[in-house]
Amino acid sequence: MKNCQRCNSARVFKVQAHARDSFFAEGPFGYYEGYVPYDIGIGGNDDALFEYCLDCGQIQGKFPLPVSEMEKGKSED
Repeated sequence: MKNCQRCNSARVFKVQAHARDSFFAEGPFGYYEGYVPYDIGIGGNDDALFEYCLDCGQIQGKFPLPVSEMEKGKSED
């Protein structure tokens, strides 16, 4: 496994969760419930898949992401 892209720590954990259609998110866009959106950088559909650093909290990946369909108030169901 690679080191953290921000702090170079080796304490990077890979998270995999099978959520079916029970994913919840809340933010400036309001409240979202449904499948994991593909365009927010943490997986998609029934699965949340991402890596994060236990030292600095950075989710690994390329950021910033474009405005997601969830933020636009559109469902991906």
